[in-house]
Amino acid sequence: MNNDIWAERMNPHHSRTGDHRTPADIDYARVIHSESFRRLAGVTQILALNDSDFHRNRLTHSIEVGQVALGIVQQLKAESSPQIQELLPNRAQMETISFIHDLGHPPFGHGGETALMYAMRQHGGFEGNGQTLRILANLTSSSSTKRGANLTRRTLLGSLKYPVPYSMVARPEVMNDCISPINGRVMLSGEYHDPPKCYLDTEQDVVDWLMTPFSEADRSEIIRTRAKSFDCTIMDISDDIAYGVHDLEDAITLGLVTPHQLTKDVDPSLWREFLEIMAFDYPSDYDRRGTTSYNHFLSLLFETDTKSQIGRLVHYMIQHAQIQIREEFDEPMYRHAAVICPPANALLNALKKFIYRRVIQAPVVQQLRHKGQRMIIELFAELQHSPRHLLPSPVYSLYSEQDTKTGQMRVICDYIASLTDAGLVRVYKRLFDPGAGSVFDNLR
Repeated sequence: MNNDIWAERMNPHHSRTGDHRTPADIDYARVIHSESFRRLAGVTQILALNDSDFHRNRLTHSIEVGQVALGIVQQLKAESSPQIQELLPNRAQMETISFIHDLGHPPFGHGGETALMYAMRQHGGFEGNGQTLRILANLTSSSSTKRGANLTRRTLLGSLKYPVPYSMVARPEVMNDCISPINGRVMLSGEYHDPPKCYLDTEQDVVDWLMTPFSEADRSEIIRTRAKSFDCTIMDISDDIAYGVHDLEDAITLGLVTPHQLTKDVDPSLWREFLEIMAFDYPSDYDRRGTTSYNHFLSLLFETDTKSQIGRLVHYMIQHAQIQIREEFDEPMYRHAAVICPPANALLNALKKFIYRRVIQAPVVQQLRHKGQRMIIELFAELQHSPRHLLPSPVYSLYSEQDTKTGQMRVICDYIASLTDAGLVRVYKRLFDPGAGSVFDNLR
């Protein structure tokens, strides 16, 4: 594999004298020290940030994705040929790709994403993963260029989860205005307003550069199959594990789900292989058989030993990671993909559906999501109506440089998307709450 291709940057980079870091180390440092990464501490994962001091936010989730991804890399390395071992990402590469995967998520999680998609539906759209590439390629400055963080090709490819442009998958005709007959307000609906999985057309030149090393056949296949790079597949299944297993832990510890619900939604037979392995590895903890063994596991998971059971479940998923060969590709970076073998994957998919049904779709979560959407829509409308007076000066400076309505809308979108949950609430209150705000406030 020609490592020089993957270490290339879109813009020139001049190493400092005495800087012995690898290109991956430099990428890691730029991400860790970025404002976008720190911001994730104030962005919702699933549960609202003020619900507990100990459940996960986007930052802790991203760190955990990195830890799981490193475990998968080690698992694959131990069971692979020397050729595959050479292809596997090193620690800095894998952690960097994991840490950036959620940079583009706006305030209030997927609810905020839907609201921004609605606001931008006629102006290039919005999608969280597409915004991640935009942040990395255009909005985060570095010492070597004012445009983007200037990361390596391999890192940026690892962030490209959906390699199709918005213009190819957009369905503006479906983005219907759902107007309430009660109060005349727009009522957002996932059926109509959820964003398509894509990158934004504003980063087309970046994607073109990323795809330069690939043959025309591989490029076409990447778009046709929505294929992710090898590194991105490792990150993606790590994200699934963190979502399905770690978010299950939060749901259990906060009392949002019950053993009865888990048994009803997740077929107990899906736990069979996991329990058999646990009984072999920890015979004193899993000394029962059949249905009784499953019930005993539920008592451990929900009552006496949640943390250990979650840790063992994560390890079980990691142990079942393997490499799949995609024969349709010539380039090794796309010819190989990380997957989870069927029994473990079936359990993981069932857990993800369980979290979605019992936690994400629960009224206690959806009401807060709805409130966040409403604040974003109202704030966007006011900022667009009077940008000169309402946008912070640095943001308005960028706005005034745009020569198209779409460019102006994108500046407002970037601004709102860059806020934390609490930051958006502060801006909203300052504009709409008569008791909030002061002339001494520091406008961002």
